[in-house]
Parts: sequence; C-alpha cells; structure tokens
Amino acid sequence: CTITVKPLPISEMEISAIPACTYTGSGMMPSFVVKDGENVLVKGTDYDAVYSNNINAGTATVTITGKNNYSETVEKTFQIKFSSVNVYVADVKD
Repeated sequence: CTITVKPLPISEMEISAIPACTYTGSGMMPSFVVKDGENVLVKGTDYDAVYSNNINAGTATVTITGKNNYSETVEKTFQIKFSSVNVYVADVKD
C-alpha cells in the first residue's frame, strides 16, 4: 500500500496583513505571519519570501512560495510611504 501526501497550497493558508512602511531609501522587508490553522509556518522551512519593488515609495510586492509540506506561490502587496515630516533644503549661495 502506498500513501501519497500532497503538499498543501500556500494560497489556502492565512497570511496576515503586511504593514505599510516609511520610505528610507533602503529595501523594505516587513514581517508577516503565515498560518496553517493554529500552526505558524516558518520562513525558510515552510515557505520562502522574495521582495520586489521595495525601495522607493509606492506599492511593493512580496512573493511567498511554499516549500516542503506547502506548495504554490502567492503575491501580496504593501505600501511604502513618504514620511509625513516635511524636509526643507535651504538654497545656499556663496
């Protein structure tokens, strides 16, 4: 008798909302939680996350790919916003 265990689709897992980030000029990689029922999945073991378009202000993407007991790929977006603090640069003349 052979038993085949199929990986569960990552698209059927609960993925928490990804919070907006404030622009810093560096690549933003906000954390999020992926759950299979009550079990929290482990990044690097159960899934991989690859961020793109995550440096400048606007909409960034994280691609979540299941691995081992999980399959498929899901894309989630998050926002990178400029700070609400205004910065003024003085015009300096010699």
